[in-house]
Amino acid sequence: MSNENSDALYWITSAGGPLLLLEEGALPYWNGNFGQNPTDYDKTFVFNDYLGVIEVDSQYGLVLGGEPTPTSWWPFAEGRGGLLVRWLYADGDDAVINAVRLFPEERWRETDISIDLSRGPLILFDSVCPGSDVDCLGTGCKIRLDLKPGRYGIGTAIYQPDADTSLVLHRLEWKE
Repeated sequence: MSNENSDALYWITSAGGPLLLLEEGALPYWNGNFGQNPTDYDKTFVFNDYLGVIEVDSQYGLVLGGEPTPTSWWPFAEGRGGLLVRWLYADGDDAVINAVRLFPEERWRETDISIDLSRGPLILFDSVCPGSDVDCLGTGCKIRLDLKPGRYGIGTAIYQPDADTSLVLHRLEWKE
């Protein structure tokens, strides 16, 4: 798999809840763990799978459910998608990068989830934070995904290439 920056990955984690992938234009409408009850953050816990979709204003965000894990972005060339790499366990960054590079394409499980990107980049952040302060925990916990506008299909795979490495991968692939 082609990666624009294959030498290092930047990892973020959450304070214990799900990460949220949301268009930058929808950030003002996300209140995190603040505001009305139930909070926006409370609504992220309804998903029992690794992925879920939540409505934010008139847009949709992608909730990364399951156990909170270190997560990174592996971009494809030309802004046509990439991988959200979720580290369950591994001996280090090199092991994760090697595993992703050797991932067999036939292992993807396509989901019925897609993202329509129209208002700019996507921001991956801890869903406990309000969109007005996606770094509310002061940890630098956000990743900006610069993708070309359009529809992105999403595939998922749980990948254990050896006894020491286990990853959850989500592929965002530009469709149109």
